[in-house]
Amino acid sequence: MSTAHLLTVCLFSTFVQALRAEPKVIDIFNVGGEQDIMQLRSGPRKLFNAIEPNSTRKWETKDQSGFYVIPYVINADYGAKTSTITTAMQTIAENTCIRFKARGSEPDYVEIQNIKGNGCSAFVGHSPGSNPVMLENNSEATCLRHDLVIHELLHVIGLWHEHQRIDRDKYIQVIYSNIAADAWSQFTFVGKDFGATTYDLPYDYTSIMHYGKTVYSFNGGITMQTLDPKYQDIIGTAKEPSANDYRKVCLAYGCQTCMGSKML
Repeated sequence: MSTAHLLTVCLFSTFVQALRAEPKVIDIFNVGGEQDIMQLRSGPRKLFNAIEPNSTRKWETKDQSGFYVIPYVINADYGAKTSTITTAMQTIAENTCIRFKARGSEPDYVEIQNIKGNGCSAFVGHSPGSNPVMLENNSEATCLRHDLVIHELLHVIGLWHEHQRIDRDKYIQVIYSNIAADAWSQFTFVGKDFGATTYDLPYDYTSIMHYGKTVYSFNGGITMQTLDPKYQDIIGTAKEPSANDYRKVCLAYGCQTCMGSKML
């Protein structure tokens, strides 16, 4: 085989491998700059760790079985990866009284979109009309990983980030000197003066709503130091919602059962 022929074969092989390469996962838990709560992108609003039972941001429609229904439409062609979204929805349904249902003519609904460069993001709770959830997926980047999709869906239901709790300074130290200034709002406290509630549940390092230790770092340094060192490498690594993530949803919506057991 000639040198020129060998070079052609090698280049073609490299090209094929590039075509087969998986897109980079947009890791919202540890990246610097992926602001996944839309309300916090344009400035401070009323913030909640989890919506209260009487919140106007709660989804209110119930089906005949008494489950809360969140209509949705997927305005994107995700192909086989659509199952990542529907599986995440089913996981939440199996553990709460929330049911995601393909939209008919409902005026209020979740609209899942795939817009290049928009990453993974959602508004917290219900708003009238379309409630956009950005789940980017293309040859370069994707949000279609189980934990990422569940995280965004829990925002839609009404959960904020765990590290924004009013009592978080008892459990973590936020190191602002390592955080890009335009991301400081992502660490805003969510307190009772804003109508917030934690449902008296303990701080949860294992929450899927907790970001990782270097999130929003502009220099690679740690941005959240856990005061209990054993949790330093735990935060931001959850692959499924914790029991307390589900409990917050169940308490907010008054579910009769939660994670397969009767609510006390």
